Amino acid sequence: MTKVLSIRLTAEEEAAMRRQMVLSGDRELGPHIKRIYFGQLYPSEGVLAELRRKSELTLDMLATLGRNARHVDNETDQDNNSRDTELRLLAAIFTMLHASVGKTQQALINRYINYEAVENFLRSKTSKV
Repeated sequence: MTKVLSIRLTAEEEAAMRRQMVLSGDRELGPHIKRIYFGQLYPSEGVLAELRRKSELTLDMLATLGRNARHVDNETDQDNNSRDTELRLLAAIFTMLHASVGKTQQALINRYINYEAVENFLRSKTSKV
C-alpha cells in the first residue's frame, strides 16, 4: 500500500530541489526525494560509506606519519617520507571533499584538477603501505 504525503516548499526550496534533481538525473520529484532521504538512512552504501572509508584511510595515514617521525634517523629519508605522507593525506582529503560536493561543483573542480589522477595516485600509494 502506498501513501501520499504532501509537503510545503517555498519557491526557492523547490527551485533548489529541482536543480539538484536535474543534476542527479531524476525525472520526478517524488522518487528524487525518496532516494535522497532513504539514501541517508543506509550509511553502509553510497557516498557516506565512501567518505567513511576515505576518512579511515586518512586517519591511518596520520598514524603512519606519527610512527615514521619517531623511527626515522636520517633527516633526508624523514623529509621524503613526510612529503610522501603529506601528498597522500592531501589526495585523501581532496577525494573526500570532491565526493561531498554536488555535481556542479565537481565539474568546476575537474576543470582544474583531474580527479581520476588524484584517485589513481592515492590508490598506488595505499597499495604500498
